[in-house]
Amino acid sequence: MATALVPDSRVEEADWFSDALAGFGGRVEQVLPGTYPAYARILHPANGGGAVPSRWSEVAASVGTVVHPLAQFGALARRESSHRLGAPGWDGQNPFEGSLGIHELTILCGILAETTQPGERCWATVWEGWGTLPTIWQDRFPRIVQPYRAYFLFERRLDEIVDLAAELGRLYLPSRSSAHLVDVGTDADAARSEPPAPAEPTPEVVLHVQSPSQWWPASRDWCVATEIDFDSTLVGGSESLVQRILDDGRLEAFPVSPTDDLGSGGDTVNELLGSG
Repeated sequence: MATALVPDSRVEEADWFSDALAGFGGRVEQVLPGTYPAYARILHPANGGGAVPSRWSEVAASVGTVVHPLAQFGALARRESSHRLGAPGWDGQNPFEGSLGIHELTILCGILAETTQPGERCWATVWEGWGTLPTIWQDRFPRIVQPYRAYFLFERRLDEIVDLAAELGRLYLPSRSSAHLVDVGTDADAARSEPPAPAEPTPEVVLHVQSPSQWWPASRDWCVATEIDFDSTLVGGSESLVQRILDDGRLEAFPVSPTDDLGSGGDTVNELLGSG
């Protein structure tokens, strides 16, 4: 039975996460708690116009820049420096910001499952500002408030995170009816226990997914965060978990530390190359 797409009211479950953030900004510790032994940064692939997404390393090789743990795509792809150098920058589409793609999300969930108890519940937040969310949620459900951000909360098993991302992504489809998402009356718990009304069959092609903004298991052994303005996803956890992520060739990932700056000015390597 599918779980109804209805936010959870138990927003206090995220207090530990919010309280552990080191303010607002581009440092790793400002995006997720900086108390884990190790961290990985997963780069969202770009789109070069072909069937296969482009890795940042491929983009860098094509324009003479360097991919590294703190790389910023604009500098790496020579978006701003191409006119100064008289040479074209990369002409593909930027990586998607604020969401990890379904391929990478599925791989990550598989890695996390190796260190997570079967059936363990996870908490997942979704930024309130995505324009496709039902507007009635704003009036019906509480939000998690963090510096300059607010989020709705959902409870899912780890093996349901990809489904949650796909369901949120389907809200982007113009023909998708959202009636079953907003007709919840005043009893959210009752709505959560009732399946949505049958929908018209849709092709099994996911055009877009909206991965959670932040998610973690009840044990808090690891956590994942995708800042809405970032084209990469951060994972905090044990050294062995992070090493598994770094070693998985299907992901383009780098180790980072809590104080690393992933803001737009953090890529001093490619900014220097672009100034030549």
